[in-house]
Parts: sequence; structure tokens; C-alpha cells
Amino acid sequence: MGSYDAELLDEGLIMIEKGIEVIRRHGRGELGGEVLTGALRRAFEQGSRLEAARTAMVGELDRVERERPDGERERSVPAWLHWEAHLTENA
Repeated sequence: MGSYDAELLDEGLIMIEKGIEVIRRHGRGELGGEVLTGALRRAFEQGSRLEAARTAMVGELDRVERERPDGERERSVPAWLHWEAHLTENA
């Protein structure tokens, strides 16, 4: 990726991938209701934070794309993302 910030971003995304895999593997009924309830609460909290961060990143990319000097200011990142990620109308 190049810059230090880009490397940190990549490391963060790798940690998210690893965290999701841990949740999938170890979020089992054997842990009991109390543990699973707390874990589920935290998973939803982090999911909300991840959604907010992702939304902010879409906005940043949209701003960057609209400010590009090569004439593609009309490119809409949310529209592209809708097509690319097969999102629903509400996403």
C-alpha cells in the first residue's frame, strides 16, 4: 500500500478478519448463556462501530473521487459500491 497509514489500515482490516473468525469458531453454546449474551452484546456494539467507520470511509472515498482533477467528478462512490457489493436500496 505504501504509506504508514495505509499499512495500519491494512493491519486493522486483517485484525477484523481474524476477530470474525474467532467469533465464528468459539461463539458456541458450550460457553453458556451468560458468556454468549455478553459476547453477543459486544459483537453488536462493535458491528455498529464498524458500520460507522465503513460509512465514513465511503464518504471519504466519495470526496476524494469528486475532487480528482481527471474529469471524473461525476463518479458516485455510493452508486459504485451499490453495484460492486450488491447492496440493497437501503444500504
